[in-house]
Amino acid sequence: MVKLWKISFLMWLWVLSLSYSKALALTTVELKESVGVNAGEIFLKDMANLSDSWLDKVYIGKSPLPGRERYITQDYVRLKILQAKIKEGDFQLTGAKRVKIVTSSQKLDMKELTNVVKNHLLEAIKINQRLEIKPLSNKQACLVENVILPVGKVEFELGAFDSQNLRRQLYLPVDIKVDGIRQRTVRIGFEIRRFANVLVAVKPLTRSHVLTPLDVRFEEKEITCINPAPLEEVIGKRLKIPVLEGKILTYDLIETPPLIKRGDIVTIKMEG
Repeated sequence: MVKLWKISFLMWLWVLSLSYSKALALTTVELKESVGVNAGEIFLKDMANLSDSWLDKVYIGKSPLPGRERYITQDYVRLKILQAKIKEGDFQLTGAKRVKIVTSSQKLDMKELTNVVKNHLLEAIKINQRLEIKPLSNKQACLVENVILPVGKVEFELGAFDSQNLRRQLYLPVDIKVDGIRQRTVRIGFEIRRFANVLVAVKPLTRSHVLTPLDVRFEEKEITCINPAPLEEVIGKRLKIPVLEGKILTYDLIETPPLIKRGDIVTIKMEG
């Protein structure tokens, strides 16, 4: 009788040890109410407190866009754990019935970006002229005012432009990168005005007037959309149309005078 009792007691201890071992092997997954994640992929460790780390790398899904949110239910998490070939009896889900996932984000400083691009333009435009560069408003440039990016180091990569053929309005594409990864491209618009000392008429001049050094002077004028003629191209030329005082002398206003004028006496010599 005593021997039978000892056997029963030993079996009870064995069952108890099995139950205890199973309890130790059971991993508790406590889902959080709300979590912030980085852009990319979501794993179980990002949204739950785990009693053991072996479930850390269970893939849950993609994170929402920066600044956006999504909700993941407890049933969905259970499905993902089972899809990872983990048995139902090896884990216990507790905590929130659904988890709010928010992707960490930062807002692009458009003022900083505009200043970076403006300084780049001033350095890149190698002309002996005075420049005025004024940013266009977001509405004028059709820009998105709020650009939301993932958290990380923001860098700008500026597009190419022709510094020798500047127009009054310039739109420059800028690639926005975060931690070296391109996120999007924005266009920054500027109004560009060029000023230089150019030749202007010192007084009103009539059509067909042949220009002399006494007819012109140098004066700083805006030449953004104008192609002014240099001194050597102006003196000795005649005007195609009348011009007012202060008018910039451009190529389209002057021409080479004809060698023969009406009323001139011409000697024609024929040979052969």
